[in-house]
Amino acid sequence: MPSLLNETERDEFGKILSSYISEKTASALSMMLGTNVEHKLRSVVQKDLVELDDIVPPFVDMITMNGVHLNTQGDLNVGLLFYMPLDSAKKLASKLLGEQDLKDLTELGQSSINEVGNIMAGSFFNAISDKTGFQLDGGVPGSGINDYRSLLEQPAAEIASDTGDVIVSDVVLSGDDGTKIHVIILLNTENAKKLLANHNSMN
Repeated sequence: MPSLLNETERDEFGKILSSYISEKTASALSMMLGTNVEHKLRSVVQKDLVELDDIVPPFVDMITMNGVHLNTQGDLNVGLLFYMPLDSAKKLASKLLGEQDLKDLTELGQSSINEVGNIMAGSFFNAISDKTGFQLDGGVPGSGINDYRSLLEQPAAEIASDTGDVIVSDVVLSGDDGTKIHVIILLNTENAKKLLANHNSMN
């Protein structure tokens, strides 16, 4: 595994990601929901890919989640996973579609959630490009209903494919209407240091 980010680098890296969420992603979600949205960066953890199980909180795998993930290529490889409990996803889809609470997540409901994930991802990637000048090419969003560990595996494996490691940054977005979306931001150490170097060169 490449050399770890030291504590100072990790703190700075977290602040950079948090600024992107604050400037673009939270406001994009706020516009879609029609309510104020706040965010909190909960943790930044660097792990070898085979150690991902270490970051799965106890009992989380007992909850069925709905997730949307998207990875980029280009000057920087970044992965995003948006997820929430399935019951919360049904409520969000109901709000987006202007319907009563959905008993089941319909194809149209899942499509509406995928679109939210796609717009949020686009806003985050645009924030990176605006601040760094890096060109990012987003792929096609994927989605699934599964436990958290399973939803995380594919985007994390893609990010870690070159270096074997992944930095997992955990953010939660909370709307005044009760909506809560968890965002996992994934970069390997090489790309994290590239982002830090760019940021430092601008200051």
